[in-house]
Amino acid sequence: LSYNSGMSEDVYLYQFIEHLSRTRAPNTARSYANAIAKFREYLANQRRDLSPNSFISYPAWLVGQGYSKKTMGVYLAAVKNLFNWLIVSNVMSPSYADGIRFEKAYQEVGRIREQKLPRYADPEKVEAVRRQVYQSNLVSPLRERNIAFVEFLYCSGCRIGEVCDLKIKDVNTQKLQAKVIGKGRK
Repeated sequence: LSYNSGMSEDVYLYQFIEHLSRTRAPNTARSYANAIAKFREYLANQRRDLSPNSFISYPAWLVGQGYSKKTMGVYLAAVKNLFNWLIVSNVMSPSYADGIRFEKAYQEVGRIREQKLPRYADPEKVEAVRRQVYQSNLVSPLRERNIAFVEFLYCSGCRIGEVCDLKIKDVNTQKLQAKVIGKGRK
């Protein structure tokens, strides 16, 4: 291993975040920047430096923190990108064995089984909202708009933002269909 430390670790982390802002979508760059902040916290708390061994032990530390598998996946993707960026930038030169240990450590997190139940709204609360909107004293067409909004949310499973972004051209009243743009512009 050789660690070409010409600059402080914080400078390298800052440069990497700058690199992300130029090469990734804004939301991805923001998520990765948060993940790098968590990695920096790990380095400080564990009194570690920016070395292959720090990257190799990071997944086990994350598991011990109790994060969900999805959150750990985002954190690890960002840190894996950082690791590769440090290598390409000639800041870090891990050995072949370090590279294999690194990959194995990250694969182990992917094997964790997580049993999460889907989240459903409390039926009593849903009915209370529906009753409230029907009993509203608003004048037409506001009352009908609110009823349509709540009923559409209730029967479609869409997010509030997705329904708010609906345009008239996205609704086909003949086929009783709507084209919804979801999370991630999907």
